[in-house]
Amino acid sequence: MASDRRVEANRRNAARSTGPRSAKGKARSAQNAVTHGILGRPGATGPEAMEAYRALLQSWVDELRPVGVVESVLVERACRNAWRLSRCARYEDAAFARRARSSNDRDGLAEKGRVESLARQLLATPGPDEEKDEPAVLVAGLEMTSRGVDWLLGRWASLGAALDGVGFWDTPRKVEAVRLLGLRPEEVLSDPAVASVFLSAHMADPRRTILWFDCFQVAKLDPASPSDRLRVKELEARLPASSEEGLRGLRKIASDAVGRLRTRRVEVLAAREAADREESGDLALFDEGPSTALLLRYEASSGRALHRALGDLLKLREANAFPPNDEEELTSLKS
Repeated sequence: MASDRRVEANRRNAARSTGPRSAKGKARSAQNAVTHGILGRPGATGPEAMEAYRALLQSWVDELRPVGVVESVLVERACRNAWRLSRCARYEDAAFARRARSSNDRDGLAEKGRVESLARQLLATPGPDEEKDEPAVLVAGLEMTSRGVDWLLGRWASLGAALDGVGFWDTPRKVEAVRLLGLRPEEVLSDPAVASVFLSAHMADPRRTILWFDCFQVAKLDPASPSDRLRVKELEARLPASSEEGLRGLRKIASDAVGRLRTRRVEVLAAREAADREESGDLALFDEGPSTALLLRYEASSGRALHRALGDLLKLREANAFPPNDEEELTSLKS
């Protein structure tokens, strides 16, 4: 049981906050739990809605001309459910329009995130335990979108600028070039395309020492292994004849990659992404979330209630037109 001191403290605290006091404030706070108006009663969202409902009800009364209290109740019930159905339709239209407006932005943000993730993985140096690192898969993922292709073109432009500046690729750049091609640098002794990059870069580099060290840096060769030394020796036989030839080889590798990416962007991705933009609005109309399921259930319930009210009204009018004591007149009319 609370002490007298606590009771008095509670009273003082309650006196400080009594909630809204003005009529306007009370009306606003009364709507604190309202998230949308489709489930509310007519006029719950404001006087304008009440006036609109009254006008709709009057049109129903003018159309159906109810006689007596029972018919008036059925007409009002039918009108109320028709009003709810119209609110459902307006809610759906507004929700569809909002999703259509924002779908491209959401898709763009999601695509940007995917490209950034793939790019980080492609440029990262795999650790010794990362056996599942597959540059081919990462590059294929980047080439699926124009944003990814643009990122690849930007990296190739940076590598091309290095050739124009210093005239060669150091180890980080040639490793990057190999991975941008979707290849694994550690396969320099077994993959001819990887070997071509390393051989051209080796000859173009004025600081070159021996090919063994270039290969050892990425392939983790065993200095005591005769087979590794033999394979590097075989690779040396394919070295370009001069540094100028090595530089030309690097330029061709970069040029071929850029040309292929640009062709893909124009001939494949442009048409595909134009079709995606056209269909994005239609796809945004379909929402299988819980809010849509609730809306559809409420809409179906209102529709059934509307049909029941109209059905009951028609039955009542038939009963009033042909009361039970007029069976003979009813039989004669049917015949």
